[in-house]
Amino acid sequence: IFSEKFFEKEIKGFQLKKNIDDLWKYEKDFCELIWGSLGNSERFKKENNSEIFFISSLLVPPTRFRPVYISKIGKKKNQTKTNPQNFYFLKILKINQQLLMAIGSRKKEEGKKWSKIFYQYEKTIASMFDNSIYPSEKQSLLPSGIKQQLEKKFGIFRMYIMGKRVGHSARTIITPDPFLLSFEVGIPRNFALHLTSFPPINFLNFPKKKNKRENFQIESLFGKKFSLKPSEKFPNFFKLFKICKKYKKCFFQKNCKKYGINRMKTIISEKNFVLLNRQPSLHRASLMSHSVKIIPQNKCIKIHYSNCNSYNADFDGDEMNLHFPQNDLARSESLVLSSAFHHSKIPTQKSIVRGLIQDNIIGSVFLTRKDTFFSQNLLFQILCFLEKP
Repeated sequence: IFSEKFFEKEIKGFQLKKNIDDLWKYEKDFCELIWGSLGNSERFKKENNSEIFFISSLLVPPTRFRPVYISKIGKKKNQTKTNPQNFYFLKILKINQQLLMAIGSRKKEEGKKWSKIFYQYEKTIASMFDNSIYPSEKQSLLPSGIKQQLEKKFGIFRMYIMGKRVGHSARTIITPDPFLLSFEVGIPRNFALHLTSFPPINFLNFPKKKNKRENFQIESLFGKKFSLKPSEKFPNFFKLFKICKKYKKCFFQKNCKKYGINRMKTIISEKNFVLLNRQPSLHRASLMSHSVKIIPQNKCIKIHYSNCNSYNADFDGDEMNLHFPQNDLARSESLVLSSAFHHSKIPTQKSIVRGLIQDNIIGSVFLTRKDTFFSQNLLFQILCFLEKP
């Protein structure tokens, strides 16, 4: 039955579809366990189950999403070209017509051509998504696929999305600080004063205590702050300022419903959560949220050593971006989803990302002491977290 000689045979898409249809027909329960979804999926009810593996129709985007572009590489630099998708859509239409003519022809010679045409049909559709699937000598002449338009230096992400300026963010050099907690980040006071948010005012967050110095400060257009003091030169101005402060408090507490949502300018305070990101973002742990600790005499961002593997940081002049969430939804996501607590281990690696070798040594010392005893439940709990060989 078995032979040492192996041979390759090309299987067309319709042949593969027939085999998968038969597999779903006779082994439906087994296939749903492998490729099915958790719960009742509407897609499985509407479509035939094997249809999820095949493309029966192509979505053609409008012309405004397929504009001409200027080539930035190669000999034809700064030359206008048609969109690569137009090339593939036109080629698919031509091959579709040839395929219909070959299938409907009564001549044997033209009838045999449909197999080659069908292979070209599959190749064109696959190249439209990724032109590196079928490597050949003429690959450099092929227009770029959707994958090539997104990736690398001249892709859409790096050219039009990444590296752009955003508001409510800061960037500076990072330095290590072993005295911080593993989920904390130390930021300069200058960052804390300039990174602001505008939360809506209500009776819960308005009556907060402020320093007397902050209550009588005015900021100029150039960012310079002046402190108001009762003096003989401007007595009326100081009285007017006190009246405005009282009216402001009364207005926010009693007339909020009449005039809609009122917002108040706030700065970063300690224990707020901010997002830290170091580029290039190689995995999920490259963007995590940390609790803020303001360090007055500091001009750099300080992080704990345990976050080095997550950010791939070696402190040789690396810079990191800091983002301040602006609404309640972003704050809840930074606290629950992107918090540094939840990224000690990521799906792409088996080993723990956040941690130090010193932690492993200290933990093994405490576990192997002669006076250390464990209950059965605690022992099984520890064994569950051990790495598999």
